[in-house]
Amino acid sequence: MIRAVSKARRCGRPASSFTSLASVSCHGECQDSGASALGPARRATQPRNRFKKEVVMNNDIGHAFLLQSRSHLNDDFMPKIRKCLDVLSEEDVWWRAHETNNSVGNLLLHLSGNVRQWIVSGIGGVPDTRQRPLEFSERNPIPKEIAWSKLQDALAEANQVMAAFPAERLAEKRMIQDVERTALQVIFHVVEHFSYHTGQIIYITKLSEGRDLKFYNL
Repeated sequence: MIRAVSKARRCGRPASSFTSLASVSCHGECQDSGASALGPARRATQPRNRFKKEVVMNNDIGHAFLLQSRSHLNDDFMPKIRKCLDVLSEEDVWWRAHETNNSVGNLLLHLSGNVRQWIVSGIGGVPDTRQRPLEFSERNPIPKEIAWSKLQDALAEANQVMAAFPAERLAEKRMIQDVERTALQVIFHVVEHFSYHTGQIIYITKLSEGRDLKFYNL
């Protein structure tokens, strides 16, 4: 324990009563001529090998996260929105119960803007041209297929960005809406945000049509 404390001090680290020989490592900043209880070879290689295993595991999780995020957006949420648009009339797409409510049309524009700002721009580096207030203030009845195409285009670009994004960079920071977030947080937000508004679109559709949309048959 005395050797561990003196070694920690030479590394510039505070001594601790919980410090053990197995936990002390100078990472090339100092050398100790004495042998540790673990032996020189094991002391030098064990932390490095453990770190490599952790990196491989984290990259695997990162790849799985990126794949699952793309799957939720493309294979789960988008088909449900498409089903809703198939049964809603042009008038129903822009219907709102109250002026403070959002119509399905507004939500389509909002999802497009969110995906573009957070993933296509925030992670992909494309200039951010989003005008968020207009997504909610739009009252002109844009044809539903045009609004749908905007969402499809935004998601296609986001899918390309996520497909090419290295998993090991998920911890990198991005500045979006004047707040710093990691790339993982950015993608996680887009997925949960997309899910939230997909649920609203489904509810509006069921409220309007009064029928089972049979999503399990998609």
